[in-house]
Amino acid sequence: MALDVLQNYAEATVTTSLNGTDAAGTAETVTVSGVSGSWVGLAAGQQMRVVDKADLNAGVGYEIMILTADASGVAGSWTLTRGAEGSTVKAHTANWTLVPSGTAGGLASFTSGSLIALTTHAPNPSIGYGTASTTLVAIDSTNLSVSFEAPESGEILVSLTGMLQAPNHSLWGLLTHGTTTVVDSWAFYNLNEVYRTAVRRIAVTPGTVYSWDWAFAGVGTDPVPQLLCGSVPGGDWTSTDTAVMEIRRGM
Repeated sequence: MALDVLQNYAEATVTTSLNGTDAAGTAETVTVSGVSGSWVGLAAGQQMRVVDKADLNAGVGYEIMILTADASGVAGSWTLTRGAEGSTVKAHTANWTLVPSGTAGGLASFTSGSLIALTTHAPNPSIGYGTASTTLVAIDSTNLSVSFEAPESGEILVSLTGMLQAPNHSLWGLLTHGTTTVVDSWAFYNLNEVYRTAVRRIAVTPGTVYSWDWAFAGVGTDPVPQLLCGSVPGGDWTSTDTAVMEIRRGM
């Protein structure tokens, strides 16, 4: 997921005309003859919401476009994705002026707590995942794994929710996908078949793509912990539910 950025007092002159018949989501390469104001080029993994200045000034329904490449902020070939956020694709005559714009979609990407990535797993029939390991092991690296691009805030909130069966102590945690490298872990005590949510605040490097596996382990000589996962109870347990991994933007 690209990182949204905003700029003030910046404009670009687009010499390429655009028609009003393209489908929303169409990527267009346009020619920019020059920029003015304080235009700062997009870094790798960044994008910007932009509009036609004439439409914006006229107060009419303007087309929101997403700028994904801007030749490092100078004249040249730029790339736009048309009709973003449900806006109507419109015609733009040659030499129109492109300006950055704050939009609902862009604002949502900056909001603390906004969802970045989500994985859910509710097999039918249900599965009871168990382990005798006292060190963290991936529960199911195919179905209980999540990937995301770190937000510009450099911080995320991780939430793991599932039906835990552990008569005494158990560990939940995160491993770098396909490895045994521990990202973080946390312990539960005195539990027996309870729908549990674990939340962690983790520092990340903006723009970096991460892939993490949900992991678990027993503690000491305690009985084998299980994650009871599914939409229909089965086997020798009576309660199951959807396992959920959420990644949200931090502060």
